[in-house]
Amino acid sequence: LELYEDAISADEADELLGWCRGQFDAGQSHRLAGETFMQATSRASSKATRRGRQVLQYGVYYDYAGRRIAPEVEVEPMPDILTTLARKLVERRVLPSDLSPPDSCIVNHYSPFDCIPPHIDHTDYPRPFCTLSLLSSGTILFDEQIACIETRSGDTKYEASKSILLQPRSVLVLG
Repeated sequence: LELYEDAISADEADELLGWCRGQFDAGQSHRLAGETFMQATSRASSKATRRGRQVLQYGVYYDYAGRRIAPEVEVEPMPDILTTLARKLVERRVLPSDLSPPDSCIVNHYSPFDCIPPHIDHTDYPRPFCTLSLLSSGTILFDEQIACIETRSGDTKYEASKSILLQPRSVLVLG
């Protein structure tokens, strides 16, 4: 587990954000292949928003309901902008140089107060893998058991013994 702050430049982040916005727009307009775009529902989000995250999947599809990688499901191929980003992270020694180029990527966009519920990333994904924060900071929790607590307002919050604050442009390498 390694955290790299300012792993990408502000200009690189702006370029990625612009690309992501275009991809989310294309997904909402049904202009991406197969199951590349998904509007998730959220049980953990604030009752005020209940929007859930938006998801883009490239290279290979992850079936959240079946909790499996589903290569038979069509998604867009791994885009050049993400392959180039991975190469730059290797050059900057954020990612190990002995890794094969990535063949998949999941891009999540969270609305305010939304989060992804506690989970373990599928063991079929090669290790190490990484997460990059772009728009805002977010706390990632780690523990053998993560407590799920219902608040008085009906929202859900999580507690764990370990946490890492991921600032914008930071990369967390797991594995």
